[in-house]
Amino acid sequence: MELSIADIKELRYEDGPGIRTTIFFQRCNRRCAGCHNPDTWNIDKGEKISVDEVVKRVLDKKMPYKRVSISGGESLLQREALGELIFKLFNLGYDIGLYTSYEIEDIPK
Repeated sequence: MELSIADIKELRYEDGPGIRTTIFFQRCNRRCAGCHNPDTWNIDKGEKISVDEVVKRVLDKKMPYKRVSISGGESLLQREALGELIFKLFNLGYDIGLYTSYEIEDIPK
């Protein structure tokens, strides 16, 4: 399964509790005023890579922590691949945080 990713950054203090690796998803349809990552809105930008490659890149960073945040763009627009990514990282022992612009009752099914 393939994802559209804007970037993967390690040593992030601002994206959740503890030092984390953050996966920035590409694509957003919300276009919130004051968005911190408007460069992630366009689906034509970013890198299209497999879920397994994203997991490999996280592991290749060899960070001494197992914490990942998923940010964006809006990751829930790629929910099938997102689910696969979360499943794989969770099974590797990662603590996972997910940022979304949706209210819980408005999350797409």
